[in-house]
Amino acid sequence: MNLYRKSPRWLPTLVVTAVICYLTLSSAPLGDTPITLFEGADKVVHFLMFGALAGALCLDWSRRSGKWIMPRSVSVTLCALLSALAGVGIEWLQSSMEAGRSAEWADGFADGLGAVTGAFVAGWMVWRYSSHE
Repeated sequence: MNLYRKSPRWLPTLVVTAVICYLTLSSAPLGDTPITLFEGADKVVHFLMFGALAGALCLDWSRRSGKWIMPRSVSVTLCALLSALAGVGIEWLQSSMEAGRSAEWADGFADGLGAVTGAFVAGWMVWRYSSHE
């Protein structure tokens, strides 16, 4: 029994979106736990979060039959664009909310770069591991 195929089609994307919203919009998503990594580690996290969002979008978009709704290149580009726009939207929300979070252009850049990378990796995976178009 393949639970992934039996779950609602957009569930992975919704779960990833909910996690991203919590982590980026909450005033203290990790509570009082201090995390000290390296300079710029938050940019790596932004890259990974929006790469995961774009990847989930791509996989959900094509997962029922392993075929794309529209040409693969258009689908992958749309998934990357939607994920990058979500990143820009979250940065805008951070700047307009008064929850102790701030928007940064570098975060938006990391969001967009992660979105493009995640979409193209997921698009390649769908092409590679399913029946080709």
